[in-house]
Amino acid sequence: MIGYIEGVVKRRCADRLVVMTASGVGYEIRVPLVLLAKMALNQEVELWVHTRVREDALELFGFADWAERVCFETVIQISGVGPKLGLSLLSHLDLSQLRRLLFQEDLEALCAVPGIGKRIAEKMMLELKRKIDDIPDYESDTHVSRPQKVRLAFDAPESVVEECHPLREDLKMALTQLGYKDKEVRAAVKHLEQASGDHNDLSLMVRQALDFLRKGAVVASVSQRDSIQGMQKIF
Repeated sequence: MIGYIEGVVKRRCADRLVVMTASGVGYEIRVPLVLLAKMALNQEVELWVHTRVREDALELFGFADWAERVCFETVIQISGVGPKLGLSLLSHLDLSQLRRLLFQEDLEALCAVPGIGKRIAEKMMLELKRKIDDIPDYESDTHVSRPQKVRLAFDAPESVVEECHPLREDLKMALTQLGYKDKEVRAAVKHLEQASGDHNDLSLMVRQALDFLRKGAVVASVSQRDSIQGMQKIF
């Protein structure tokens, strides 16, 4: 089984990377979109890898650190949750956010992740609450070393997102690939344009956009529930 890969990014696709190792072999690796946003062509990268063996394929899933890989492997062990949903979860929530969500039993926030319905969310909440403490933190885990995180440097102005068209388009593409509708994508981009912060870090922008969209989904869910309850009172 392949557990770790170190090499150079030779191709950056919609949801995966092609990483060439020193031996000249190129590996196609699916990664969370937040990690994908940090990658550039010819960038040196180190990934912790989960290998999935199927009858007709060998699939690789890469993560920036060991804890993310363990989290992914824990999630896909849940019945009804596959690798695609596992990547979607880690594209929207980092480990600290997931821990907080489970501690608060915030089912609505979990349902805000594209692809996760109420039934799956309830099952994930039940299973992960029992297993989340088994997922290591690097602050407390002394048995593994964390690979150096790669950062994508941009020569963009520091003013507003509007002046940084490549970043804005990459942000739109990432959100669209996560399953958000065009209206939601435009709302998230507009929100970031009006907000202060680092508009040169695509990974940070994706996180901020996902936070905005997730909060909006929760508010919409609560509003819809209140409307239904109001109609029930009327009738």
